[in-house]
Amino acid sequence: MWNQGSLYLKKVGTVIAGGVVVIWLLAYFPQGVEYGSAESYIGSLGKLIEPFVAPIGFDWKIAVSLIFGFLAKEIVIGSLGTLYGTGADEGMLSSALLADPIVTPAVALGIMVFTLLYVPCIGAVAVIKKESGSWRWMLFAAAYSTAIAWIMAFVTVKIGNIIFA
Repeated sequence: MWNQGSLYLKKVGTVIAGGVVVIWLLAYFPQGVEYGSAESYIGSLGKLIEPFVAPIGFDWKIAVSLIFGFLAKEIVIGSLGTLYGTGADEGMLSSALLADPIVTPAVALGIMVFTLLYVPCIGAVAVIKKESGSWRWMLFAAAYSTAIAWIMAFVTVKIGNIIFA
């Protein structure tokens, strides 16, 4: 068990670290723009995705974090830390999120619901493909879970806005 557990942690740690490095690079470039701004490469990607998540109340930073969460769900927090410039310090990330007017308590609940329900990580999707033997079933499973996540996050945010108002 120890051997298998340590192999898993090494594998997951490598994926998470690699994902966060890619996010950092995309947030840093091109030269001459503010780190993690809407003008960076990652900001451009986020602005492309933002119309799909704006009805939920999410902005481009949250959208990018969810996209990279497809590599591993744990990357959602790491990417938010990178985009908000707080690194791995959870206390600083909490403060940065609380200071962002986009991230209301309702939106924070929506992020949690969406992250819980949307497409599983790339490893799980690969297993679905392998076990089902079908690209269609794999794509259906990914699309279905993401659609459910979007609907439930939308409902959560709308109800949360009423409760927290």
